[in-house]
Amino acid sequence: MTSKRAAVRLRRLIKDLQRYLKNNQDSLVNYGQRYRSGQRVPTAFMESAVNQLIDKRMSKSQQMRW
Repeated sequence: MTSKRAAVRLRRLIKDLQRYLKNNQDSLVNYGQRYRSGQRVPTAFMESAVNQLIDKRMSKSQQMRW
């Protein structure tokens, strides 16, 4: 992939992310603000997301042979 094509793709992905964040800003939690105000910051959602990414990545790799 040429650097120009990569830059165009990156720009498109960034615009998609900005659009998503703008469209969902009312439902997004400001964890920094919660932390600074002494409120609890739940981690179950992030742990679940990380586990899903790891599971997806590990399922693509070859299984261990004994």
